[in-house]
Amino acid sequence: MDAGIPLPTLAGGVVAGILTGGVVLYTCYEWYQGYKAGLRGKKLALRPITRIKDAICCHSPAMGKKADSMELVSLRSIDV
Repeated sequence: MDAGIPLPTLAGGVVAGILTGGVVLYTCYEWYQGYKAGLRGKKLALRPITRIKDAICCHSPAMGKKADSMELVSLRSIDV
């Protein structure tokens, strides 16, 4: 059966649709959680973006304040 659409194009469309659906669902979930937490206006609108930025930039609460500190970490071995 020939659908008239090449298989790689069809597969790419399906993958793009799944990714787009996932982004939309995640955004709706974050807006809902932000609304329940009492956020309104600009803070509520930007909540999904800030949550993604926090996760990517290692500013999550699990990382503590280490990402913001000015500590330098040396990966060299220390000669004793």
